[in-house]
Amino acid sequence: MAVVMVELGRPEVFKLCGVGLGEYNVGNVIVVATAFCGLFTSFNSLQNFETSLNKSLGFFSLGILYTCLALSTFIAPAVVRTLGNRISLCIGAFTYCMFIAANIHVEAYILLPVAGIMGVGAGVLWTAQGAHLAQSSDAGQMGKMSGLFFSIFQINQVTGNLLVAVLLHVGINVHVVIIILTGIALLFSLLLLAVKPTYPGSLLKAPVVGDDAAAAESLLAQAGSVQDTEAGPDLGLPTLTTRELVLETLHLFGKLRLQLLILPMFYSGLTQTYYFGIFPRQVDLRMIGWLMACFGSADASLSLILGKVSDRIGRRPILFAGAFACVVGVLAANAVAHFDWPSWVMFPAAVALGAADASYNTQLYAILGSFFPEHREAAFAAFKAVQAGSTGAAFAASQFASFFVLSAALLGSLVLGLISLVILDLWVRPLSS
Repeated sequence: MAVVMVELGRPEVFKLCGVGLGEYNVGNVIVVATAFCGLFTSFNSLQNFETSLNKSLGFFSLGILYTCLALSTFIAPAVVRTLGNRISLCIGAFTYCMFIAANIHVEAYILLPVAGIMGVGAGVLWTAQGAHLAQSSDAGQMGKMSGLFFSIFQINQVTGNLLVAVLLHVGINVHVVIIILTGIALLFSLLLLAVKPTYPGSLLKAPVVGDDAAAAESLLAQAGSVQDTEAGPDLGLPTLTTRELVLETLHLFGKLRLQLLILPMFYSGLTQTYYFGIFPRQVDLRMIGWLMACFGSADASLSLILGKVSDRIGRRPILFAGAFACVVGVLAANAVAHFDWPSWVMFPAAVALGAADASYNTQLYAILGSFFPEHREAAFAAFKAVQAGSTGAAFAASQFASFFVLSAALLGSLVLGLISLVILDLWVRPLSS
């Protein structure tokens, strides 16, 4: 069976047997999301405890990790374009496994270099994930696809934190818990070997079924010249050298569209430090798992809903709703920390912050995917560069700044990011285009 893809009068024949393109892409996104869910069941659980268990060394290791992630994103597009999505995803995932394993018996001379290695691997992993997600969607589906990915991915905040909470509750040693987390990470990393080439939905205009590709080509001969290609991870993209790919990433920073996204991306990086490093420290160690499970439940359940809704009503309402949820969560957490509100208030605060995370994750990915379809690796690499840079800086600053100051910085960056998005939406390019 042959399927003919036509885009703007350019027909191409691909042999895609046994499944429709839309179903194929959704299934592919689910495979990647499931693998990420398992991998980050281990990593995010460890990260939530890293600063509590390893104190200043934990902060420094995470700071090095995110700094290296930010720097590596300038070469990550070249790696992904050269190796393809699947190999890049597998290599990146393995570096996460290395970092988790390095926490079994903590030594600074092992943990800190491995944190740097994982930072580079994380840049490759997330650039490949962004490219894979963009390739699996067209502009009208970016919200749906990003919502689908994050709804599955964020389940890790429930599974991982509940697993760790239960294991600690029954008295299992922390080092044994980390060994278990390492095994889970390795197992789900192997699932990435099942990732298949993506077939962009925007290419599917006229499916033609036949027993051989030549017959399908002849049916479209009147429509124009036909180019036979084998579908692969870099479908329709020009072949660029490593230097050209690095320059492509840097060049995107000169575009006004990306410049106006820098502040929202910076805010997104601060949230990673706040949600997973600072906020959990406000409760007892044994309560962290339960608290972050509430966060993850809200994040996972709302990601798919908000992704689909944003494709219908637009990005801006979802972003503003997420901003409101963030303000509520931050104010509630500070009320517990500074005004002696009951500790149970931290749990609805976690739900509010999970909702805020769901809205920004789905919308930023959808915006990037629709704004830069021809530069997807470079666009997601630029996003991770800004996000990781602000995350690393925030982890370093959290060593010295109070919870109140860090909360104020988060809300300030939120406001500036919203202003930037409104300017982008009204005067440069609509967010939902």
